[in-house]
Formats: sequence, C-alpha cells, structure tokens
Amino acid sequence: MIRLSKHELFEMATLLVVANTPHSLFKGLLSSSAVTRLRYEEHPNTLLSYFNQITARAERSEIVMGLAYGVLIGLLMNSRNADWRFQPDSTRLTWGPQIEQHAKASAPPTQILNISAIPAPQVSTSNQSTSTLILPRGMQGN
Repeated sequence: MIRLSKHELFEMATLLVVANTPHSLFKGLLSSSAVTRLRYEEHPNTLLSYFNQITARAERSEIVMGLAYGVLIGLLMNSRNADWRFQPDSTRLTWGPQIEQHAKASAPPTQILNISAIPAPQVSTSNQSTSTLILPRGMQGN
C-alpha cells in the first residue's frame, strides 16, 4: 500500500492545476517530494497496480488526477523499471502519452558499453630529437 501525506497529495493536485503543458506538469511532479519517494521507495509492480486502480475510478478530482500523474511519473522514472518492463497504459490520462515521452527522453541511458572491446590507440615514438618551430607567414625572420 502506498502511503502519502495530505500535504503530498495537495502538492501534486496543485501542480496539476497550475501546469499549462505536459512538460511543466512532468517537471513539477518529478521534483516533488511525493514523486521522489515513489521513484525510490516503491516497487514498480506496486506502482503499476496502484496506477491501474486509481485510473479506473469514475470519480476524478484534482487530487486523484494529481496522484495518478504522480504515480505514472514515479513508475516511469523508477530505477528498478529501467528496462520499461512495468509499462502502464498512459492513455488513461489526457497528458499520459506526452508524460511518457518526456520520461523516456529524460531517463538515463541503460546501454552498457564494453570498453575492453575497443582497441587501444597506437602510439608511435621517434628517437630523433627535433625542436622545429613552425611560424605563420609574416612572423618568420629574414
């Protein structure tokens, strides 16, 4: 069970009401304390179940909608969901698909590069001691 304080619920509802674009809602909720807790403390499966439960409600107040968007962002940005295995139906929310796009665009890359497969650079050395200075034209002495 996800436990949020009245203050956190009110914060998410306020962010929903004042947001004028999906991007502003995403950024606002992502920086909220409630979504931060959802991202790092809750398991993605719990968030997915809760998202499905609250978006199935017929009653959709500002608090319920703010919570739904907060849970969606918490789920999409959850570090244990880096492989996007827990995929919510974001179309249940008006701005859901746009929020999902912002989350995917801002998620850290998960591709691992094996640097041992990259060949080492070849360095050539010379035993000749040279100290030639090349000057641009006009700077050379007569």
